[in-house]
Amino acid sequence: MWFELVSTDNAAELERFYREQFLEAGWELVDQGTEGAAAWSRFRKQDEWGAMLLVIETLKPGTRVVFAMATRLGR
Repeated sequence: MWFELVSTDNAAELERFYREQFLEAGWELVDQGTEGAAAWSRFRKQDEWGAMLLVIETLKPGTRVVFAMATRLGR
């Protein structure tokens, strides 16, 4: 599911905000990065679940697109 958020933060700051929420909820950070107008992170929970967070700055000033997805691993 895609959500459009209007914010004064850049993509990296918004990704960091949501990443901290994943960590507080018990997810383990696998890796993360930024490249230009995009920031992303991947998570694992108890080797049973995986999640991805992606934040992209749009061409509309102050607007970011946030995508988060969790999926069961294996089986």
